[in-house]
Amino acid sequence: MPNDKGWIYADMRGMPKDMRKAAKWCRKATEQGNAVAQTCLGFMYVTGLGGVSKNFHKGIALFRKAVEQRYPIAQNNLGYMYANGYGVSKDNCVAADLYRKAAEQGDEAAQVNLGWMYFYGHGVSKDYSIAAQWIQKAAEQGLRGAQTNLGWMYCNGHGVKKDDGKAVEWFQKAAASGEVMAQYNLGVMYEIGLGVQQDEGKALEWFKKAADQGFADARTALDAKQPFPPPPVPGNANVQPLTSASMLREEGLVMHHCVGDYVMAVLRKECYIYRVLKPVRATLELRAEGQKWEVAQIKSYCNAELDDSITSSVVLDLLSSRP
Repeated sequence: MPNDKGWIYADMRGMPKDMRKAAKWCRKATEQGNAVAQTCLGFMYVTGLGGVSKNFHKGIALFRKAVEQRYPIAQNNLGYMYANGYGVSKDNCVAADLYRKAAEQGDEAAQVNLGWMYFYGHGVSKDYSIAAQWIQKAAEQGLRGAQTNLGWMYCNGHGVKKDDGKAVEWFQKAAASGEVMAQYNLGVMYEIGLGVQQDEGKALEWFKKAADQGFADARTALDAKQPFPPPPVPGNANVQPLTSASMLREEGLVMHHCVGDYVMAVLRKECYIYRVLKPVRATLELRAEGQKWEVAQIKSYCNAELDDSITSSVVLDLLSSRP
């Protein structure tokens, strides 16, 4: 999973930890045209910190003053407001332009934000390669969210050549700094054995670190270490039941869909997942309907639909394995 939240932040270095004192200092410095103070006070108006009443319009006005001085953090923050339509009409083109100005000055948060604009094609032409380049610039500056994003890109081959080993390297950098998403992703890599030797102990260690920070998916991963119930239909060489959480997660990564999130549903006996190898590669879900099990869906890579004739062939093949 990526960490693709937008980034808005203020440079609070050298200021009192007491936010109310910081607000007082910012007001005085703002009157003197200090771009850092303008950005910080704008941030307080946007977030309501420092005892300042939240007011997007006042925050944006202060960001604009600092943007006029080409202060990159203000450029990033104002871009964020335009990207999300906070206090202004949403405008991805303006947002991307502001992100670019800050990113070209080396602002790591803006580099990530601009990377995601290219990734999704918001305000710019969609380009995974350019997205990866900007995110890598931020990752190399040590921004742990960017390191997580870059690891995800290497894991999935988005904008870079797929490389599980490099994915692990970037996840490790971010995880060591406490990035919860990277810790969870690293647990998945160890659980499945992608880019590293499979190691259940290390998988549990990273899942626990993420769970201790309150990350729900990591808590689920730990709970999912319970043994799976037996499959309702035994399967065969062509259609195989996935009998563990690690097999489900691996299927989701290989097939580029969300079946890895079905662990708890399987444990609750709500559904069961099968790996289809012939006549085509696909994933099949059986869902419990009362006392019966019915075929809920069969999807190929990236949730692509299958022809009805192929679907029928897969279902017949599976049902033929019933005793």
